Amino acid sequence: MIESKKIHHVGFAVESIENSKAAFEIMGAKFFHSAYDSSRNLDFAFGELGGGVIIELISPHDPNLPCAVTKLIEKLPCQPYHICFKTDEFEKDLERLKKLGFKRIDKILTTNVFGYEAIGTFFFSKGTGLIELIQEKKIDE
Repeated sequence: MIESKKIHHVGFAVESIENSKAAFEIMGAKFFHSAYDSSRNLDFAFGELGGGVIIELISPHDPNLPCAVTKLIEKLPCQPYHICFKTDEFEKDLERLKKLGFKRIDKILTTNVFGYEAIGTFFFSKGTGLIELIQEKKIDE
């Protein structure tokens, strides 16, 4: 399916990043990057659980405004939201996923919420749920 077949992170929709960070830290998570995306009203926090497993906590920045995770956290205040795959062949993997019946549900975004620049988008399939596909791009320092 995805050429690299490497999981980048697992995203969790959470009501409170601070409360969820504390709970994941009890399980050994070390958080290393936080970000705010004003265009999507989202806060993010990235942490490593150990063994290279990265988690992303996603929460509304302003709970009074809509965002991608609002309805999810109304039902359950912390839950797995998506799996993100890293690729080195973004355009080819976009086409592969479409041919396999995955529906792209978001525009292609350029972001730096991971602590580096990346391009990415989301796909949905009834068999897998929500997945994200990203390709890292190094920022010249």
